[in-house]
Amino acid sequence: GFADAGHQVQCIDVDHGRIERLRAGEIPFFEPGLREVVERERRIYGPTHPKTIISLQNLSGQTAVAGLAEESYAQRRELLAAALTRYGRSHARSIDALAMMATQSSVLGREDEAADYYRQSIEAAHSDPLLVVNGIIPQHNFANWLLKRGRPAEARPEFETAVADAIKHFGAEDWRTAAFMANYGNCLSKLGEYPLARAQLERSLAVLEKELGPQHDRTRDTREKLRAVYLAMGLKAEAEALPASVAP
Repeated sequence: GFADAGHQVQCIDVDHGRIERLRAGEIPFFEPGLREVVERERRIYGPTHPKTIISLQNLSGQTAVAGLAEESYAQRRELLAAALTRYGRSHARSIDALAMMATQSSVLGREDEAADYYRQSIEAAHSDPLLVVNGIIPQHNFANWLLKRGRPAEARPEFETAVADAIKHFGAEDWRTAAFMANYGNCLSKLGEYPLARAQLERSLAVLEKELGPQHDRTRDTREKLRAVYLAMGLKAEAEALPASVAP
């Protein structure tokens, strides 16, 4: 395409879910000829050239979406080695590569390895104040990863840091910050800390309704989490006052 011909290409998308997947290293669309582009750039520029690294990152995401988990894992290991060689650990590309390895290790059931890669990506991001923003999503994803494995006490400090950093870098009224708050509130509810969970979920819901709309998947999910917290606190009137979530 235009990028392969040497042009600088910028794309805009209003689909928040697609943008999140791209940030996580997935390619939610098929880009024909990408494997050939990587092979050509390896040959012409070498394995650690920025062009090769970017194309390999895109290819590994496309391979992951195609369900080729082991192949994507191998590509992401190559990507990580190339990024570390080219940029060192304290660089956005390397942090992204570490986070992608965490995701792919988890897909393959390599739990200890996934946790280690998550921690490495977070530590690398916090090694430089200018890089902290690159660690927000990996830290939030790690917290969610812990929560899904029934480890809310371990997830709590990860959520706390991710939310605090998101407020600082994205702003309190950003939908990403609100999404992190919702998951933090869910974590607090699982720990039985309902007043704190209520505060996080109410703040989150107000932003999500404004930024994404009342019937967006994230908004509806947050509303139902808040309803559950109200009921756990014996606040039946507040729970019933929340509008019903209607599936789109």
